[in-house]
Amino acid sequence: MMVKKLSPSLHGNGYVLGDEGSGAWFGKQLITAYLYETMPRDLARIFKESHPITKDIIIKNVYQKDRPNAYLASFAEFMANNRQHPYIDNMLRNGFDEFVRTNIMTYPNFWEYECHFVGRIAYYFDIHLREVCSLHGVRVGKILSSPIEQLFHYVVDRELNVEL
Repeated sequence: MMVKKLSPSLHGNGYVLGDEGSGAWFGKQLITAYLYETMPRDLARIFKESHPITKDIIIKNVYQKDRPNAYLASFAEFMANNRQHPYIDNMLRNGFDEFVRTNIMTYPNFWEYECHFVGRIAYYFDIHLREVCSLHGVRVGKILSSPIEQLFHYVVDRELNVEL
């Protein structure tokens, strides 16, 4: 198997400056729309029922507590439960589109390579991700929730195939 080396990345600027398509990024979009009251009323009502939080609680969790990215990402469950809503559907497509344009399409000849994804957002919203990738000519390989099982099998296979 021939492995090609990629150039250093300009990406991965973290959840504040980038992280397009991540759980924190989507959570930030969702919470911002809720706070600015730009979220459709029917969805905002459902959100308020499932997350009886105030602006003060949100601000405290984002700016004063540890792991604000995890707090923001925690709203992915709400998105999963409401993925059929046109607003969430559109948010997912736009977020993945921004991710693909920023993090994949900037590589020369990106269409020649299979692109693999790891993480719960990619895994649980794989239909949206695959559709966006298809629109841009990105060849999708594996989509894993967590890499640990694949890594385990790789190590075991490698160790079993070592010549003595």
